[in-house]
Amino acid sequence: MANRLQKGSAAAAMAVALVGSFEGLRQNAHPDPATRGQPWTICYGSTNGVKPGDRKTVEQCKALLALELNTYARGSKAVCACRCRMRASWR
Repeated sequence: MANRLQKGSAAAAMAVALVGSFEGLRQNAHPDPATRGQPWTICYGSTNGVKPGDRKTVEQCKALLALELNTYARGSKAVCACRCRMRASWR
């Protein structure tokens, strides 16, 4: 079990590094470039609950990105599982 957790942690760290390199880091909240307002964005593109004046450390940004990636991964697995069940029922 411990080995499995280590592998999961390593994969999460690699995912944060990869996505972070594409997204770019901004520690201060900033408005959306297209709207010049909402949604406000911080860190590596996070928008949930961000408001003007918010600031995060690099470590907070990395933790937030890891949390968001995990959330999206769980959602993707649920969608895939649902589609697989649907395909099986079509046969």
